[in-house]
Amino acid sequence: MIRGNREPEHRYLLRRELKAGMTALDLGANIGYYTVMMAKFVGMQGKVYAVEPYPPSFDLLNRNLRLNGLASVIESYNLGITAATGLGKLYLAEKSNWHTFYPVDVADKPAWARKYARKFSGPIDVKAMSLWDFIQAKRRIDFIRMDIEGYEVPILESFIPHLGDSDFKARILFETHPEFYDDRAHDMERVLRALCRSAGYAVKYVVSDGHLGREAGDFFRRRGYTEEYIVTYFPTCDRAIYQYIPTEDAIECISHSEHVHAALLERKA
Repeated sequence: MIRGNREPEHRYLLRRELKAGMTALDLGANIGYYTVMMAKFVGMQGKVYAVEPYPPSFDLLNRNLRLNGLASVIESYNLGITAATGLGKLYLAEKSNWHTFYPVDVADKPAWARKYARKFSGPIDVKAMSLWDFIQAKRRIDFIRMDIEGYEVPILESFIPHLGDSDFKARILFETHPEFYDDRAHDMERVLRALCRSAGYAVKYVVSDGHLGREAGDFFRRRGYTEEYIVTYFPTCDRAIYQYIPTEDAIECISHSEHVHAALLERKA
């Protein structure tokens, strides 16, 4: 409301990737900011499935859909997408868009990761489904947006065995949470390598977190990469979009640095 925009780099990517008539899935829809945006991009012939596990946010999501006249385009689901279908435990943070199925303690992590320390309460029990189970009997999914506070690792991992010879080719835009990743139980690098090597995915876009005149810009310039698009939307936050960084380097940056805010995967095979 104050700035007239939020995360315009995501809007830039959604506008480029979503076309009229497509079917999109919004995981971690919260109150529907991106859900509504995606619905307007796919149009009245398209479809958006919005998934939000936290009941108060789900209520606001549905109010948002009604106020925007998009109930015919969007189907909303009060559940969480997890590694397996059943009952999920959602841990609550001080901000509703920080709730997670993976409450992480960053006390033993590097200094940059400790900046993201959060206090959790709960958990509360919520209905949960695996991603593969959820998309059955749905329209073919063309695009997935995922902002689920670190739980993207087990969701992506649980999805890999189902790909095989499947013709599933949805592009996946996910916000990264490197402070949640580790080489033991929550290994994003291993999951991304499996997606790229076994399932034919590649990293199409990487979004830097903090850019102009800051460490993130230097981080990518040292690797010889030039920005495709730079966005500055308030004084303390600027981001840049890079396209087709070599897969191995992109995976390394996503998994082990604090300088990546989001990434978009596309399936080539």
